[in-house]
Amino acid sequence: MGKNKIILLIGTLIYFGSFFLPTIQFSLGVQLTGWESVLIQWSEILIVSNTYAYFQYLFIALTNFWVIGLIVGGFTVEHKRIKVLLAGLSFVSVVSFLFLFNNNSVILYGYYIWSLSVCLIIIGRFLNK
Repeated sequence: MGKNKIILLIGTLIYFGSFFLPTIQFSLGVQLTGWESVLIQWSEILIVSNTYAYFQYLFIALTNFWVIGLIVGGFTVEHKRIKVLLAGLSFVSVVSFLFLFNNNSVILYGYYIWSLSVCLIIIGRFLNK
């Protein structure tokens, strides 16, 4: 197994593990784990008010689908254009979460571990075999 596959595998394991870590803290000390944050995020479709908000919602809501595409593609076939597109969309989406919250103190360590795992997955996809 090449080092790209090892990094991809480590990133994947961290990625799935990060869904059980606290990612966001709201008022009154309410903390959400990664999978709870995803479910809340998907439910936001019910309150999208205009076209711009819809595209912004869609861009962020699809982040995990793009990452899964990188993971699945990493263990199967190579399509350079799709790989570059998915990596770019994943990275920009992950970083956009920082701008989504005006106060970064609501973001907990689970988000940063999730972000690190996405970066490892991207690196694993682009390393030479």
